[in-house]
Amino acid sequence: MLVGISSCQPGSRSQELDQRDSALRVREKQLSIIEEDYRQLLKMRDSLLASQSIMTDSLNDSTIWIESLIGDWDSRLVCTATTCKGYVIGDRRNEQWHFISDSTGFYLQVGEKAETLKVYRAHYTATSREIILTQQHPQASEEQTTLLFNNLETTPIRGQQHATGADNCKTTFSIQLTPSANSL
Repeated sequence: MLVGISSCQPGSRSQELDQRDSALRVREKQLSIIEEDYRQLLKMRDSLLASQSIMTDSLNDSTIWIESLIGDWDSRLVCTATTCKGYVIGDRRNEQWHFISDSTGFYLQVGEKAETLKVYRAHYTATSREIILTQQHPQASEEQTTLLFNNLETTPIRGQQHATGADNCKTTFSIQLTPSANSL
């Protein structure tokens, strides 16, 4: 009888080890899922912290100099260089510009006499006095526009507008902004 009992024990012991092994594998899978969730949360936290610092930098920049631009302006643009079709050096534009600041950011509304109103989202840095404009409508052309001002404390405000068109052509305009008597 002893022989029979001792021969049964190794089988039950093997079963017990198999059960422990499968339980360990399940636990390892659960831990790997938890670890992956933790890594994803860390990435999300890092991206949120990075975006908050960018937003804070933008907000800090806005109090430095954008206040001098907010409002209505008459703009006079003169083409000084171009590789785009439809533009000639010396071309002139007179537009009304309206800089707006709200809780969602900074915007520039541009209106011409016979044209519809164009709205651009403005991104800028106070150190370079550069404003990058992105057109708000998805049907807009693939144009990127950059405004670079010399001094925002003087009137009229002078600077340059650099635009890159959809076919990678480039146009540069000199800008002169004077406070507007008419609003958009």
